Amino acid sequence: MENELIEMKESFEVSKILFPTEKYIQAIEDEFREFPTDMTVPENYIFVKDGVKKVKKYLTDTEKYRKSSQAKALKHCQDTNAAAKVISGRLSAVNDPMIKVVKDHETKEEIVRREGERLEAERQENIETKISAISGLVSGLILAGADVVKKHIEELTVDDVYVWADEHAETVQELKNKTLVQLGELYTMKTQAEAAAVAAEKAETERVQRENEAQDKRNAELKAVRIENARLQAEAEKRAEELRIAAQKIKDHEDAVVAAKAEETRLKKERAEKAAEDLRQKEAKRKKEKEDAERAEVERVQKEKEDKEKIANRKKAVSLTVKQLKKGFGSIINYTTDAEFIAYFIQDIQANEFNHIKWVD
Repeated sequence: MENELIEMKESFEVSKILFPTEKYIQAIEDEFREFPTDMTVPENYIFVKDGVKKVKKYLTDTEKYRKSSQAKALKHCQDTNAAAKVISGRLSAVNDPMIKVVKDHETKEEIVRREGERLEAERQENIETKISAISGLVSGLILAGADVVKKHIEELTVDDVYVWADEHAETVQELKNKTLVQLGELYTMKTQAEAAAVAAEKAETERVQRENEAQDKRNAELKAVRIENARLQAEAEKRAEELRIAAQKIKDHEDAVVAAKAEETRLKKERAEKAAEDLRQKEAKRKKEKEDAERAEVERVQKEKEDKEKIANRKKAVSLTVKQLKKGFGSIINYTTDAEFIAYFIQDIQANEFNHIKWVD
């Protein structure tokens, strides 16, 4: 009996259900708690659109896993019940004939004793059945909605185990308390999941409604544009026909002369405007050429100044070089066979000023 009670007390860990973890949900909440609402900005529209897809995927995956887990749990319960029914039937087929034989041969006192044992066994069985019901309550409510879970929490809360658990009351009370904690976690998870599902469905409905309204608005605008274009085209065609008729009348009557004079005046005006434009362009070109010439002259004067400075710097370098050479070789000019060469080398530097060297001024 003790082993059976220990087995019944095994808890159901809600955390083992593989819904999205808190860190992923928190990440989604942090990322999209504040988002741009101006959808006329392409970047804002893309960001919000992608966010909707991302969150919707999490909702879809959660719903898929919920349905899959429910299906597996339901299949497990069905298989367990079927197997238990077959086993009970086979065991009863063995046990019932033996019970009949025993009862036929028992004395009255034995019958009383057996009846007492039977009642005690029934009492223990009833207790074990209730304990088993509490132990399997959480797993049995995995497929239920939040309202059903809440109902069982309320029923279990008011259930006084000390009334029926007798010698197992303390153990059953611990099991009851632990089960209530697990049911509370399951209820919280259910309410959050159902609220998320309702919110997602509402958001999707609103999104579809907004898209439909936007599409209707676009269709209405396109229809209005087509109607306006048709009206303008009709007016243009009517105006063109009126102009054609008027031109024909002018051609057929003396008003054609007035039209010719008006055309001549228009042409004169166009020629005058063109001449003015040509004169303006020529003046602009002359002004630009003058500015370019002035800029070139400034650049030439600047370059000439820089060239003079370079030449002066070069002469200083040559003078310094010769001075250093004389200082360095002066003591050996009269005492070596290379004296003439060295003197010639110094004269060459003074004459050519290092013109054969590429200067970096």
